[in-house]
Amino acid sequence: MGRLMPPGHLKFQQSVPGSLELTFAGSESNVAACISLLGGTSTFVTALPDHIIGQTCLHYFRGLGTDVSHCVLKPHSRLGVFYVENGISQRSGQVVYDREFSAFSTSTPSDFNWDAIFVGASHFFTSGISPAVSEQSCQTTLAAIREARKRGVTVAFDPNHRRTLWRWSKSASPTELARQTFDIFLKEADILFTNCDQARDLLGIKGEFTQSPEYCLEIARQLAQRYPQLQSIALTMRHLFSACEHSWGAAYYECRSGQLYFSPQAEEAYHPYHITQIVDRLGTGDAFAGGLLYALGTPDLQSPQRALDFATATAALAHSIRGDVSYSSRKDVESMLSSNGSGHCIR
Repeated sequence: MGRLMPPGHLKFQQSVPGSLELTFAGSESNVAACISLLGGTSTFVTALPDHIIGQTCLHYFRGLGTDVSHCVLKPHSRLGVFYVENGISQRSGQVVYDREFSAFSTSTPSDFNWDAIFVGASHFFTSGISPAVSEQSCQTTLAAIREARKRGVTVAFDPNHRRTLWRWSKSASPTELARQTFDIFLKEADILFTNCDQARDLLGIKGEFTQSPEYCLEIARQLAQRYPQLQSIALTMRHLFSACEHSWGAAYYECRSGQLYFSPQAEEAYHPYHITQIVDRLGTGDAFAGGLLYALGTPDLQSPQRALDFATATAALAHSIRGDVSYSSRKDVESMLSSNGSGHCIR
């Protein structure tokens, strides 16, 4: 998508007529870019309009090291857009989507060459935003998951619920439509990315809600029981003090062993990052997913605790970077881990 945003923390009424910042973003593209910037190999697949803006989007992600050779260009179509107001202090951020009739929303499974797309692939990542856009994009995303599974590719799914989408069914409310669709998708997934709020509100997990490793363990056990094909579950834990001050951490559950890992830690206890000056929180969950998938595929990072530490730090750093894409390198993340997030100047 195109992301349009007023400079700094201005509201739209203060900015237009005037200038807006245009960047490119999207959950799946954010994850792919994160992996390539960390030093891994990634491919981004979507449908874009066959005009200069679509070409510019391809050029942007290609410049980040992501393979975009399997993207489909569609004539007489448009690029989906979302508008962002960056929150600050007690003023919440706001997002407005404009994605109807975009190239992606009208794409079909036959638009894509699945055999070529999945050559050499180890993981396929997608999110619940893609099926939320339209009934057609829902069918295409589900088809992509099943094509990946047919070829033995590990499927990672993040529900990434967006309340203002999910308007394409006349027989179900947006919330009920999301719940029904997530249930179908989760039965096809190997790795689940989610958070405590989604697990409680959309995935039907019961229990007293707390932001704690103990509650994460209960969530993970219930999810693993409900979806027995899952290999692992990653849960992020975020607490908001204001729009620009959050605590941040995560847990990782191995379904076969029943082992729960959490990060960050201090003296063998969960001790979340306290992020006091958030530059941009959009895309930070995608940075976590990208960091974890990269680490799990990197031999010296793939032990569960090390992979989780790496992913949590990748996402923490993403809070300091403007735009949806995390521009951190592996060296940046490891420097943060070795300095305990002190933010010292590297000279």
